[in-house]
Amino acid sequence: YTFAPVADINAVDGVASYLWDFGDGTTSTAATPSHTYTNTGNYNIRLTITTNSGCTATVYYPDGVKTGTPVSVDFTADKFSVCASDGVQFTAIAPGADEYLWDFGDGSTSDLQNPIHIFEDTGFVNIRLTALNNRCPSDLIKPRYIHVDPPIARFSYSVDCDNKLLVNFRDSSIVDPLLGNITYSWTFGGSVPGTSNAQNPSFTFAELGSQKVTLTVTNGPLCSFTYEGEILLTDEKASFTSSKRVVCKDEEFTLTATPPNPANIKFYEWTVGPNLPVLDTSLSFKARLAEGGLYDVMLVIIDTNFCRDTLVAAGYMEVVGPDPDFGPDARGTCPNVLFNFTDKTVSTAPITKWTWEYGDGTVRDYTAPPFNHRYQNTGVFGVRLTVTDNRGCKDSKFIEDTVIVTSPTAGFLADTVFCPGVPLNYTDTSIGRNLTYLWNLGNGATSTDANPTNIFPVGDAQYNVS
Repeated sequence: YTFAPVADINAVDGVASYLWDFGDGTTSTAATPSHTYTNTGNYNIRLTITTNSGCTATVYYPDGVKTGTPVSVDFTADKFSVCASDGVQFTAIAPGADEYLWDFGDGSTSDLQNPIHIFEDTGFVNIRLTALNNRCPSDLIKPRYIHVDPPIARFSYSVDCDNKLLVNFRDSSIVDPLLGNITYSWTFGGSVPGTSNAQNPSFTFAELGSQKVTLTVTNGPLCSFTYEGEILLTDEKASFTSSKRVVCKDEEFTLTATPPNPANIKFYEWTVGPNLPVLDTSLSFKARLAEGGLYDVMLVIIDTNFCRDTLVAAGYMEVVGPDPDFGPDARGTCPNVLFNFTDKTVSTAPITKWTWEYGDGTVRDYTAPPFNHRYQNTGVFGVRLTVTDNRGCKDSKFIEDTVIVTSPTAGFLADTVFCPGVPLNYTDTSIGRNLTYLWNLGNGATSTDANPTNIFPVGDAQYNVS
């Protein structure tokens, strides 16, 4: 047997060396060694590592490797054609084996030496036995070794959700009509038991809770199969609580379903206010609501029988908090001029704190008006107002391009010597944003145009223009 171990090491400073002891007198210093055992036996495995900083650690596995010799494998069964309800006794014949693994060909296995098995499928099945000697495996497969005759009784059921004591049963047994007549015999438990010979009966139980159901199926003159099942009838009602009934806008709260028997609930479907329904499997659900107001909460529980119960709590959650709003007293201002803002917040509770972010890197907290600020530089500034009420609820509003701070420079061009009686054009060369103009043209005329025209009266004269 060739053993090729892989070390699993967590060393923050790295591994400098390895020392493997394979338990048979041989060692290795390789990180991933390979070693072949030539004799049978049990071998203890030891690994010692040394890290780059000189620390050592050792791991030890007693009987980490077992080597054995193949054994001769055979087995027998006490019958080769059986009804599915009959157990088959298997006997292993494997001298020297110390472990056994059976595969019965129907998805079932066993590690007993001589198991008794009841098959879960019909028809011919292949039987496989793996016998081990000190972990050395030998196996034998006998194809089509056992023939299993039906029936195998099985059933499913659905509960009438309008009457949760009424159950509709559906037979899903494995049968073969070619083998003969098929009969069904049902027994229903409870304080008022009942029976039925229908293939797919319905039965109304006397009470909720765990109920035993037995189905016996016969198929032909030789074979029958009895299956005993248990069903759970419930009538769960939706109910819930909230960690808070009054919350701030966008504050997280937790809704918790409180059914009498949570183990009977398969799914919870929550609808909180305008939010979309959310299907969950846990009792608790976290939610947020962005806007103020009263909100309905709806919980739908789906039990293990897929019956639903709905609870709608109208106006269950109240979301409070201020609705911030503000406006500047003017559209623009000049540098170093005190500029005022007006709070227009609507709130059902007193505001205790105003936080203004003026857009130029300045943030100020206020407990009362007035709210004003001097901008040092020109530019266009967006402003954010955050308000907090006496319940601790807060909200904010941001207005882009709230304030325009400019520092205009006036200038113009025109001919300084000009003939009277002819229009003289002025060309604006001012610097600034969103400029307005007031010209004094020197002869009593004024203009608000950017580039006005003026006619001076006849006669030599000098005029001051601004």
